[in-house]
Amino acid sequence: MLQNEPAVEAAAEDLASSLEQCSFDPTSSNKHPRNPRTPQRPGNGDLEGRPTSRPSAKNQRHKLGFEEFSNQVRLEKYHRDRLRLLQDRQTSLQTAIALGARLHRIGELTHNGLVEISGRGYKTGFVQVYHTVRDLKDNLFAWWKRNAPVSNSLTEQDGQVHSETPDVASFISRLPEGSVADLCDFLHLLRTSPEFLVDRFKSLSRQQLTALSAFPEYPNEHLLGFPSASRGRNQMSQHKRAYSNALKDFALSFERSDPISFLLFNVYGTSPDPDSAEYNLRLDVWSSVCAQLFVSSEEDYQPLFNEVFKAFSTLHEWRAKQRLELFLMDLLQRSAFLHKTTEDANKSPDLEGNFLTKQAENFLDQAVHDLYEILDDQDGGLPYGALHFGSAVLGKLDINRQSSFRGCFFFHWFFCEFLQKTMVHPEVRL
Repeated sequence: MLQNEPAVEAAAEDLASSLEQCSFDPTSSNKHPRNPRTPQRPGNGDLEGRPTSRPSAKNQRHKLGFEEFSNQVRLEKYHRDRLRLLQDRQTSLQTAIALGARLHRIGELTHNGLVEISGRGYKTGFVQVYHTVRDLKDNLFAWWKRNAPVSNSLTEQDGQVHSETPDVASFISRLPEGSVADLCDFLHLLRTSPEFLVDRFKSLSRQQLTALSAFPEYPNEHLLGFPSASRGRNQMSQHKRAYSNALKDFALSFERSDPISFLLFNVYGTSPDPDSAEYNLRLDVWSSVCAQLFVSSEEDYQPLFNEVFKAFSTLHEWRAKQRLELFLMDLLQRSAFLHKTTEDANKSPDLEGNFLTKQAENFLDQAVHDLYEILDDQDGGLPYGALHFGSAVLGKLDINRQSSFRGCFFFHWFFCEFLQKTMVHPEVRL
Protein backbone atom coordinates (compact mmCIF):
# COMPACT_ATOMS: atom_id res chain seq x y z
CA MET A 1 0.00 0.00 0.00
CA LEU A 2 2.85 2.34 0.77
CA GLN A 3 4.21 1.96 -2.72
CA ASN A 4 1.06 3.65 -4.17
CA GLU A 5 1.61 6.83 -2.18
CA PRO A 6 3.30 8.77 -5.04
CA ALA A 7 0.48 7.79 -7.40
CA VAL A 8 -2.20 8.97 -4.95
CA GLU A 9 -0.36 12.25 -4.37
CA ALA A 10 0.03 12.84 -8.09
CA ALA A 11 -3.67 12.14 -8.65
CA ALA A 12 -4.61 14.65 -5.97
CA GLU A 13 -2.39 17.32 -7.52
CA ASP A 14 -3.80 16.69 -11.01
CA LEU A 15 -7.31 16.95 -9.64
CA ALA A 16 -6.52 20.23 -7.90
CA SER A 17 -5.06 21.70 -11.08
CA SER A 18 -8.11 20.61 -13.08
CA LEU A 19 -10.43 22.30 -10.59
CA GLU A 20 -8.48 25.52 -10.93
CA GLN A 21 -9.12 25.49 -14.67
CA CYS A 22 -12.86 24.99 -14.21
CA SER A 23 -15.45 27.72 -13.67
CA PHE A 24 -18.65 26.94 -11.83
CA ASP A 25 -21.98 27.60 -13.61
CA PRO A 26 -24.84 27.13 -11.10
CA THR A 27 -27.55 27.44 -13.78
CA SER A 28 -26.19 24.82 -16.12
CA SER A 29 -27.02 21.13 -16.22
CA ASN A 30 -24.67 18.22 -15.68
CA LYS A 31 -23.59 18.24 -19.29
CA HIS A 32 -20.97 20.61 -20.58
CA PRO A 33 -22.58 23.49 -22.53
CA ARG A 34 -21.72 23.77 -26.11
CA ASN A 35 -19.83 26.93 -26.88
CA PRO A 36 -20.39 28.10 -30.45
CA ARG A 37 -17.40 29.07 -32.41
CA THR A 38 -16.88 32.80 -32.51
CA PRO A 39 -15.66 34.12 -35.81
CA GLN A 40 -12.13 35.37 -35.71
CA ARG A 41 -10.51 37.93 -37.92
CA PRO A 42 -8.38 36.06 -40.45
CA GLY A 43 -4.72 36.73 -40.15
CA ASN A 44 -2.15 37.12 -42.87
CA GLY A 45 -2.12 34.17 -45.15
CA ASP A 46 -5.53 32.85 -43.96
CA LEU A 47 -8.42 32.51 -46.35
CA GLU A 48 -11.33 34.77 -45.50
CA GLY A 49 -14.18 32.91 -43.95
CA ARG A 50 -12.03 29.91 -42.88
CA PRO A 51 -12.38 29.27 -39.14
CA THR A 52 -9.23 29.50 -37.11
CA SER A 53 -7.90 26.60 -35.08
CA ARG A 54 -9.32 26.05 -31.60
CA PRO A 55 -7.26 26.97 -28.55
CA SER A 56 -5.44 24.05 -27.01
CA ALA A 57 -7.24 21.93 -24.45
CA LYS A 58 -4.65 22.94 -21.88
CA ASN A 59 -5.65 26.63 -22.11
CA GLN A 60 -9.38 26.03 -22.63
CA ARG A 61 -11.65 26.65 -19.62
CA HIS A 62 -14.90 24.74 -19.49
CA LYS A 63 -17.86 25.10 -17.19
CA LEU A 64 -19.06 22.49 -14.76
CA GLY A 65 -22.50 21.85 -13.43
CA PHE A 66 -23.19 21.87 -9.72
CA GLU A 67 -23.45 18.08 -9.39
CA GLU A 68 -20.24 17.40 -11.31
CA PHE A 69 -18.42 20.14 -9.43
CA SER A 70 -19.49 18.68 -6.08
CA ASN A 71 -18.36 15.24 -7.24
CA GLN A 72 -14.96 16.63 -8.14
CA VAL A 73 -14.65 18.32 -4.74
CA ARG A 74 -15.60 15.12 -2.91
CA LEU A 75 -13.15 13.13 -5.01
CA GLU A 76 -10.36 15.58 -4.25
CA LYS A 77 -11.15 15.41 -0.53
CA TYR A 78 -11.21 11.61 -0.71
CA HIS A 79 -7.77 11.46 -2.34
CA ARG A 80 -6.32 13.91 0.15
CA ASP A 81 -7.72 11.90 3.04
CA ARG A 82 -6.35 8.70 1.54
CA LEU A 83 -2.97 10.35 1.14
CA ARG A 84 -3.02 11.48 4.76
CA LEU A 85 -4.01 7.98 5.87
CA LEU A 86 -1.19 6.40 3.88
CA GLN A 87 1.34 8.86 5.26
CA ASP A 88 0.22 8.13 8.83
CA ARG A 89 0.41 4.41 8.18
CA GLN A 90 3.86 4.76 6.68
CA THR A 91 5.12 6.67 9.73
CA SER A 92 3.56 4.17 12.10
CA LEU A 93 4.94 1.21 10.16
CA GLN A 94 8.45 2.69 10.01
CA THR A 95 8.39 3.27 13.76
CA ALA A 96 7.14 -0.25 14.41
CA ILE A 97 9.84 -1.76 12.18
CA ALA A 98 12.56 0.20 13.98
CA LEU A 99 11.23 -0.77 17.42
CA GLY A 100 10.79 -4.37 16.31
CA ALA A 101 14.39 -4.56 15.11
CA ARG A 102 15.57 -3.07 18.38
CA LEU A 103 13.49 -5.58 20.36
CA HIS A 104 14.92 -8.40 18.26
CA ARG A 105 18.50 -7.38 19.06
CA ILE A 106 17.72 -7.00 22.76
CA GLY A 107 16.01 -10.38 22.75
CA GLU A 108 19.03 -12.10 21.23
CA LEU A 109 21.49 -10.55 23.69
CA THR A 110 19.21 -11.22 26.63
CA HIS A 111 18.78 -14.81 25.47
CA ASN A 112 22.55 -15.21 25.63
CA GLY A 113 22.51 -13.81 29.16
CA LEU A 114 19.73 -16.20 30.14
CA VAL A 115 21.88 -19.08 28.93
CA GLU A 116 24.66 -17.83 31.23
CA ILE A 117 22.25 -17.51 34.18
CA SER A 118 20.82 -20.95 33.53
CA GLY A 119 24.29 -22.46 33.53
CA ARG A 120 24.94 -20.87 36.94
CA GLY A 121 21.71 -22.29 38.35
CA TYR A 122 20.23 -18.94 39.45
CA LYS A 123 16.51 -19.58 38.91
CA THR A 124 15.22 -16.36 40.48
CA GLY A 125 17.32 -14.15 38.19
CA PHE A 126 16.32 -16.22 35.18
CA VAL A 127 12.61 -15.72 35.87
CA GLN A 128 13.02 -11.96 36.43
CA VAL A 129 14.93 -11.35 33.20
CA TYR A 130 12.64 -13.61 31.20
CA HIS A 131 9.48 -11.80 32.32
CA THR A 132 11.13 -8.44 31.68
CA VAL A 133 11.69 -9.32 28.03
CA ARG A 134 8.13 -10.67 27.76
CA ASP A 135 6.76 -7.41 29.15
CA LEU A 136 8.77 -5.45 26.60
CA LYS A 137 7.33 -7.53 23.79
CA ASP A 138 3.77 -7.16 25.10
CA ASN A 139 4.13 -3.40 25.50
CA LEU A 140 5.44 -3.03 21.96
CA PHE A 141 2.52 -5.05 20.57
CA ALA A 142 0.04 -3.00 22.64
CA TRP A 143 1.57 0.22 21.27
CA TRP A 144 1.20 -1.11 17.74
CA LYS A 145 -2.46 -2.03 18.30
CA ARG A 146 -3.14 1.38 19.84
CA ASN A 147 -1.40 3.61 17.32
CA ALA A 148 -1.44 1.76 13.99
CA PRO A 149 -4.61 2.32 11.91
CA VAL A 150 -5.92 -1.02 10.69
CA SER A 151 -9.11 0.00 8.88
CA ASN A 152 -9.14 0.61 5.13
CA SER A 153 -12.11 2.93 5.26
CA LEU A 154 -11.97 6.61 6.17
CA THR A 155 -14.12 6.36 9.27
CA GLU A 156 -14.39 8.56 12.30
CA GLN A 157 -12.38 6.00 14.25
CA ASP A 158 -9.43 6.47 11.89
CA GLY A 159 -9.67 10.20 12.40
CA GLN A 160 -9.57 9.74 16.16
CA VAL A 161 -6.50 7.53 15.88
CA HIS A 162 -4.72 10.09 13.75
CA SER A 163 -5.58 12.89 16.13
CA GLU A 164 -3.90 10.98 18.96
CA THR A 165 -0.64 10.07 17.25
CA PRO A 166 0.99 13.53 16.81
CA ASP A 167 1.37 13.99 20.58
CA VAL A 168 3.27 10.70 20.76
CA ALA A 169 5.41 10.94 17.65
CA SER A 170 6.31 14.66 17.53
CA PHE A 171 9.20 14.85 20.00
CA ILE A 172 11.49 16.56 17.48
CA SER A 173 8.78 19.04 16.50
CA ARG A 174 8.52 20.19 20.13
CA LEU A 175 12.21 21.08 20.28
CA PRO A 176 13.38 24.65 19.64
CA GLU A 177 14.18 25.40 16.02
CA GLY A 178 17.90 25.84 16.65
CA SER A 179 18.08 22.57 18.60
CA VAL A 180 16.43 20.66 15.77
CA ALA A 181 18.99 21.99 13.29
CA ASP A 182 21.88 21.10 15.61
CA LEU A 183 20.46 17.63 16.20
CA CYS A 184 20.07 16.97 12.49
CA ASP A 185 23.63 18.15 11.82
CA PHE A 186 24.95 15.90 14.58
CA LEU A 187 23.07 12.87 13.24
CA HIS A 188 24.34 13.65 9.76
CA LEU A 189 27.92 13.59 11.05
CA LEU A 190 27.35 10.28 12.80
CA ARG A 191 25.86 8.76 9.67
CA THR A 192 28.22 10.03 7.01
CA SER A 193 31.54 11.26 8.46
CA PRO A 194 34.20 8.63 9.27
CA GLU A 195 36.68 11.37 10.19
CA PHE A 196 34.32 12.72 12.87
CA LEU A 197 33.93 9.26 14.42
CA VAL A 198 37.65 8.50 14.24
CA ASP A 199 38.52 11.72 16.07
CA ARG A 200 36.02 10.90 18.81
CA PHE A 201 37.32 7.34 19.25
CA LYS A 202 40.92 8.49 19.40
CA SER A 203 40.07 10.76 22.32
CA LEU A 204 38.81 7.79 24.40
CA SER A 205 40.94 5.70 26.71
CA ARG A 206 41.17 1.93 26.45
CA GLN A 207 38.83 1.52 29.44
CA GLN A 208 36.28 3.82 27.80
CA LEU A 209 36.52 1.87 24.55
CA THR A 210 35.89 -1.36 26.43
CA ALA A 211 32.91 0.22 28.20
CA LEU A 212 31.22 1.24 24.92
CA SER A 213 29.28 -2.01 24.97
CA ALA A 214 26.53 -1.77 27.58
CA PHE A 215 25.86 -5.52 27.65
CA PRO A 216 26.82 -6.85 31.10
CA GLU A 217 29.45 -9.56 31.41
CA TYR A 218 29.37 -12.29 33.99
CA PRO A 219 32.44 -12.07 36.30
CA ASN A 220 35.04 -14.77 35.88
CA GLU A 221 34.74 -16.82 39.04
CA HIS A 222 38.21 -18.31 38.54
CA LEU A 223 39.73 -14.86 39.07
CA LEU A 224 37.87 -14.26 42.32
CA GLY A 225 39.79 -15.10 45.46
CA PHE A 226 37.48 -16.25 48.23
CA PRO A 227 39.00 -16.56 51.73
CA SER A 228 36.44 -19.08 52.97
CA ALA A 229 33.82 -21.40 51.54
CA SER A 230 30.88 -19.70 53.27
CA ARG A 231 32.03 -16.22 52.28
CA GLY A 232 32.75 -17.49 48.76
CA ARG A 233 29.21 -18.79 48.42
CA ASN A 234 27.78 -15.47 49.58
CA GLN A 235 29.91 -13.50 47.16
CA MET A 236 28.99 -15.81 44.28
CA SER A 237 25.33 -15.35 45.16
CA GLN A 238 25.84 -11.59 45.10
CA HIS A 239 27.55 -11.78 41.72
CA LYS A 240 24.67 -13.84 40.30
CA ARG A 241 22.14 -11.35 41.62
CA ALA A 242 24.15 -8.37 40.33
CA TYR A 243 24.47 -9.92 36.87
CA SER A 244 20.75 -10.69 36.57
CA ASN A 245 19.86 -7.14 37.71
CA ALA A 246 22.32 -5.64 35.21
CA LEU A 247 20.85 -7.80 32.45
CA LYS A 248 17.33 -6.69 33.38
CA ASP A 249 18.38 -3.03 33.36
CA PHE A 250 20.01 -3.55 29.97
CA ALA A 251 16.75 -4.90 28.55
CA LEU A 252 14.66 -2.08 30.08
CA SER A 253 16.99 0.60 28.68
CA PHE A 254 15.93 -0.57 25.18
CA GLU A 255 19.30 0.43 23.66
CA ARG A 256 18.95 4.02 24.85
CA SER A 257 22.13 3.64 26.92
CA ASP A 258 24.08 1.44 24.48
CA PRO A 259 26.49 3.57 22.40
CA ILE A 260 27.45 0.76 20.01
CA SER A 261 23.85 -0.07 19.14
CA PHE A 262 23.06 3.61 18.66
CA LEU A 263 26.02 4.22 16.35
CA LEU A 264 25.66 1.02 14.31
CA PHE A 265 21.90 0.54 14.17
CA ASN A 266 19.70 3.35 15.44
CA VAL A 267 21.07 6.10 13.19
CA TYR A 268 20.65 3.93 10.08
CA GLY A 269 17.75 2.18 8.42
CA THR A 270 16.85 -1.36 9.41
CA SER A 271 17.00 -2.96 5.97
CA PRO A 272 19.35 -6.01 5.90
CA ASP A 273 19.44 -5.98 2.10
CA PRO A 274 23.07 -5.57 0.93
CA ASP A 275 21.81 -3.57 -2.05
CA SER A 276 19.96 -0.97 0.03
CA ALA A 277 21.37 2.54 0.39
CA GLU A 278 21.34 2.49 4.21
CA TYR A 279 23.19 -0.83 4.38
CA ASN A 280 25.91 0.39 2.03
CA LEU A 281 26.21 3.75 3.80
CA ARG A 282 26.80 2.01 7.12
CA LEU A 283 29.23 -0.42 5.52
CA ASP A 284 31.24 2.35 3.85
CA VAL A 285 31.40 4.63 6.90
CA TRP A 286 32.33 1.99 9.46
CA SER A 287 34.79 0.18 7.23
CA SER A 288 36.58 3.53 6.84
CA VAL A 289 36.47 4.06 10.61
CA CYS A 290 37.95 0.64 11.38
CA ALA A 291 40.59 0.95 8.66
CA GLN A 292 41.82 4.29 10.03
CA LEU A 293 41.79 3.08 13.64
CA PHE A 294 43.59 -0.13 12.67
CA VAL A 295 46.37 1.87 11.02
CA SER A 296 46.58 4.05 14.13
CA SER A 297 46.79 1.22 16.70
CA GLU A 298 45.61 -2.38 16.32
CA GLU A 299 46.01 -3.31 19.99
CA ASP A 300 44.24 -0.30 21.51
CA TYR A 301 41.11 -0.63 19.38
CA GLN A 302 40.76 -4.43 19.41
CA PRO A 303 37.79 -4.29 21.86
CA LEU A 304 36.01 -1.89 19.51
CA PHE A 305 36.78 -4.09 16.50
CA ASN A 306 35.31 -7.11 18.29
CA GLU A 307 32.08 -5.24 18.97
CA VAL A 308 31.80 -3.96 15.39
CA PHE A 309 32.51 -7.41 13.89
CA LYS A 310 29.94 -8.99 16.18
CA ALA A 311 27.34 -6.36 15.28
CA PHE A 312 27.80 -6.88 11.54
CA SER A 313 27.67 -10.67 11.98
CA THR A 314 24.16 -10.35 13.43
CA LEU A 315 22.80 -8.62 10.32
CA HIS A 316 22.51 -11.98 8.58
CA GLU A 317 21.95 -15.53 9.71
CA TRP A 318 25.06 -17.65 10.10
CA ARG A 319 24.35 -20.54 7.76
CA ALA A 320 27.04 -22.79 9.26
CA LYS A 321 25.44 -22.75 12.72
CA GLN A 322 23.19 -25.75 12.13
CA ARG A 323 26.03 -27.83 10.71
CA LEU A 324 28.23 -26.86 13.66
CA GLU A 325 25.55 -27.93 16.14
CA LEU A 326 25.24 -31.33 14.48
CA PHE A 327 29.02 -31.64 14.47
CA LEU A 328 29.21 -30.93 18.21
CA MET A 329 26.47 -33.44 19.02
CA ASP A 330 28.21 -36.14 17.00
CA LEU A 331 31.56 -35.23 18.54
CA LEU A 332 30.21 -35.63 22.08
CA GLN A 333 28.80 -39.06 21.26
CA ARG A 334 32.02 -40.32 19.68
CA SER A 335 34.26 -38.90 22.41
CA ALA A 336 32.81 -41.00 25.23
CA PHE A 337 35.93 -43.16 25.30
CA LEU A 338 37.99 -40.11 26.36
CA HIS A 339 36.21 -40.10 29.71
CA LYS A 340 37.40 -43.60 30.49
CA THR A 341 40.90 -42.68 29.36
CA THR A 342 40.89 -39.71 31.73
CA GLU A 343 39.80 -41.88 34.66
CA ASP A 344 42.56 -44.37 33.96
CA ALA A 345 45.10 -41.53 33.75
CA ASN A 346 44.01 -40.19 37.15
CA LYS A 347 44.52 -43.63 38.72
CA SER A 348 47.99 -43.89 37.26
CA PRO A 349 50.89 -43.38 39.75
CA ASP A 350 52.63 -41.35 37.06
CA LEU A 351 51.89 -37.67 37.71
CA GLU A 352 51.80 -36.89 34.00
CA GLY A 353 49.37 -39.74 33.35
CA ASN A 354 48.75 -41.21 29.96
CA PHE A 355 45.82 -39.15 28.67
CA LEU A 356 46.97 -38.46 25.12
CA THR A 357 47.01 -41.95 23.75
CA LYS A 358 47.46 -42.61 20.08
CA GLN A 359 43.72 -43.21 19.71
CA ALA A 360 42.92 -39.92 21.45
CA GLU A 361 45.38 -37.99 19.28
CA ASN A 362 43.89 -39.46 16.08
CA PHE A 363 40.38 -38.61 17.30
CA LEU A 364 41.26 -34.99 18.12
CA ASP A 365 43.11 -34.53 14.81
CA GLN A 366 40.08 -35.80 12.89
CA ALA A 367 37.76 -33.56 14.93
CA VAL A 368 39.85 -30.48 14.09
CA HIS A 369 39.89 -31.51 10.42
CA ASP A 370 36.10 -31.88 10.38
CA LEU A 371 35.68 -28.49 12.07
CA TYR A 372 37.83 -26.75 9.48
CA GLU A 373 35.85 -28.39 6.69
CA ILE A 374 32.71 -26.76 8.07
CA LEU A 375 34.39 -23.38 8.39
CA ASP A 376 35.97 -23.66 4.94
CA ASP A 377 32.58 -24.02 3.26
CA GLN A 378 32.03 -21.19 0.77
CA ASP A 379 28.30 -21.27 1.46
CA GLY A 380 28.35 -19.68 4.90
CA GLY A 381 31.42 -21.00 6.65
CA LEU A 382 31.99 -17.53 8.08
CA PRO A 383 29.22 -15.10 9.12
CA TYR A 384 28.25 -13.30 5.94
CA GLY A 385 27.77 -9.88 7.54
CA ALA A 386 31.17 -9.92 9.26
CA LEU A 387 32.90 -11.34 6.19
CA HIS A 388 31.36 -8.66 3.98
CA PHE A 389 32.46 -5.98 6.43
CA GLY A 390 35.99 -7.41 6.75
CA SER A 391 36.36 -7.43 2.97
CA ALA A 392 35.34 -3.75 2.87
CA VAL A 393 37.98 -2.90 5.50
CA LEU A 394 40.65 -4.84 3.58
CA GLY A 395 39.87 -2.83 0.48
CA LYS A 396 40.73 0.39 2.35
CA LEU A 397 44.08 -0.81 3.73
CA ASP A 398 47.39 -0.88 1.91
CA ILE A 399 48.87 -4.27 1.11
CA ASN A 400 51.35 -4.09 4.02
CA ARG A 401 48.51 -3.84 6.55
CA GLN A 402 46.14 -6.41 5.08
CA SER A 403 47.97 -9.43 6.52
CA SER A 404 47.83 -7.98 10.05
CA PHE A 405 44.14 -7.19 9.69
CA ARG A 406 43.41 -10.78 8.64
CA GLY A 407 45.03 -11.91 11.88
CA CYS A 408 42.93 -9.41 13.81
CA PHE A 409 39.76 -10.60 12.12
CA PHE A 410 40.26 -14.37 12.00
CA PHE A 411 42.28 -15.03 15.15
CA HIS A 412 41.43 -12.35 17.71
CA TRP A 413 37.74 -12.09 16.85
CA PHE A 414 36.52 -15.17 14.97
CA PHE A 415 38.44 -17.93 16.75
CA CYS A 416 38.99 -16.35 20.18
CA GLU A 417 35.62 -14.61 20.52
CA PHE A 418 32.97 -15.78 18.10
CA LEU A 419 33.81 -19.45 17.57
CA GLN A 420 34.84 -20.10 21.16
CA LYS A 421 31.53 -18.83 22.57
CA THR A 422 29.64 -20.77 19.91
CA MET A 423 31.28 -24.06 20.80
CA VAL A 424 31.00 -23.53 24.55
CA HIS A 425 27.33 -22.45 24.34
CA PRO A 426 25.86 -23.73 21.04
CA GLU A 427 22.39 -22.69 22.22
CA VAL A 428 23.43 -19.02 22.14
CA ARG A 429 21.88 -17.09 19.25
CA LEU A 430 24.34 -15.66 16.76
